[in-house]
Amino acid sequence: MERITKAFWVWAQFSELDQKHLEEIQDKVKTKLRSVSFPIHITLAGPFVKLEQSALQKIHKFCSNQSPFKVDAIKYEHKKKFFESFFISLARSNKLDSFREEILRINHLDSTKIFSPHISLVYGYHEAKSKVGLIPSLPKLICSLTVNKISIVDFDEITCLAKISRSYPLGLHNIEKAQSLK
Repeated sequence: MERITKAFWVWAQFSELDQKHLEEIQDKVKTKLRSVSFPIHITLAGPFVKLEQSALQKIHKFCSNQSPFKVDAIKYEHKKKFFESFFISLARSNKLDSFREEILRINHLDSTKIFSPHISLVYGYHEAKSKVGLIPSLPKLICSLTVNKISIVDFDEITCLAKISRSYPLGLHNIEKAQSLK
């Protein structure tokens, strides 16, 4: 099966304080490892060629009934994969797994796909030696990070451009409408 290169993805994003900390780390990494810019996130689901309005409404309702939750950072890691070149690995938890399962269920996606939660800091193919040498110069990770919103992202893998089209805050029952970033 051919990979979809232009599609929608569902990302988890962080509280303002944690987002700022992670962006500072990402900026330091990008001074040593060249990469396109992209928002800090955890990929939960995708790709979707199209997201139906009914699925977006279900995601909004689901998110409004959820509370922000914690994910635990484990360590800096790297792989020989373009989208996992250098990243922060995250611990699997019942909350993160069940949250992701519900997003997959809403969108009728297979939940048997391997899920390795992580926060990519750069994309690209970089030398392992450069990545290993970078780790000691990076700040200590905040162990517990707060996920407080879900974003629907239009992502083009060829250009690596990400456009957040909608964001759904977690636990905000009183919000009448999801924030639309058109």
